[in-house]
Amino acid sequence: MNLDEFKKELKEAKKFSLTFKAQALQVLIFERYRSLTIISSISFALVGVFIALSFEKQFIKNISLAYSSFGLFILIALVSLGRYLYLIRDDIKNISIQIRELPNEDWSKPLKIKKPKQDFWPEILYISLIMVIVLFVFSLINF
Repeated sequence: MNLDEFKKELKEAKKFSLTFKAQALQVLIFERYRSLTIISSISFALVGVFIALSFEKQFIKNISLAYSSFGLFILIALVSLGRYLYLIRDDIKNISIQIRELPNEDWSKPLKIKKPKQDFWPEILYISLIMVIVLFVFSLINF
């Protein structure tokens, strides 16, 4: 095997490796998006439950807690959807930048892989959702 063939195979191996890394990153990004949509969907579903229960005055014992939880459910749903849309736009921009930079890469050196920004929005929204559910349950209890 001569040097040119070795360089060509090395280049192909790096492209192959980059493809797998990109696919793994896309799967992780997709899972975070899915968690944001699930949180948003649960919030909207709970808003529907709240609206249904608000017609039956006998179920809701504390109206102020119920309205507070209603507002917080809507806030969580809107923040979750907004964050989801922002991440989609941001990731499309970052992926397009990386694709544009690929032809300029020096394939004889290790590839520079940009570390994705990590945030804790899904976790924060999930904890907030659980707290608001507890608040809503307290509005159904007479204390």
